[in-house]
Amino acid sequence: MVTGSRHGVTVLSTVVRERAPRSLSRVFGGPHEGRVKEATVVLRRLLPQQFDNFYRGNVLALWLLGIVAVVRILQSVLVMANGHYVVQSADGIPLDAYPAAAAQSVVAMFALLALQRLIVSLLCLLTLVRYRSAVPFACVVLVLEHVARQVLLFFVPLVRTGSPPGPVVNVILLGLTVAALVLSLVGRGVAPAAEGRAGTVPSPTEEWGRRTTR
Repeated sequence: MVTGSRHGVTVLSTVVRERAPRSLSRVFGGPHEGRVKEATVVLRRLLPQQFDNFYRGNVLALWLLGIVAVVRILQSVLVMANGHYVVQSADGIPLDAYPAAAAQSVVAMFALLALQRLIVSLLCLLTLVRYRSAVPFACVVLVLEHVARQVLLFFVPLVRTGSPPGPVVNVILLGLTVAALVLSLVGRGVAPAAEGRAGTVPSPTEEWGRRTTR
């Protein structure tokens, strides 16, 4: 009896997952049906049911995300290895105008931020190597991180001197990330009705359901 109930839950979840986009199309209907299908595909690519190595977007997005991740890793390593010089030259923070203790605190805070940046960038590389279905999600995380940081700096601005190259490089990285995000959401992919099944490894629940029906 327990086996039958589990099988029923598996079948119900499969039916809901497959027919929900069709139900939305019927509700909106008409000229909006195509847009509903496109939105459904985009949502499935942004938030896949499982992270696997089946990539559905444009291959160029992988290269762009790889470039962004490598540059961010280099930035992080430079800050942690020679923070005093990088903070002054790349970010334009006038450390020489601060007391020694204050300058050291600023360098330490930048090093901690670089460590967080390094971890996120390494996760992006892991995504490219092992979990390519999560590439759109990784791009969204990077974009949100940059936007949130700029909003925070608007209310709590940094005092800079001159025209440091650091902010310009970060804007370029943001543009590459946005391009990677767009490219990861377009391309051939798979049909909306089959997406999430073709070319992917079945989840443990789906595999168990198949075995119980044999």
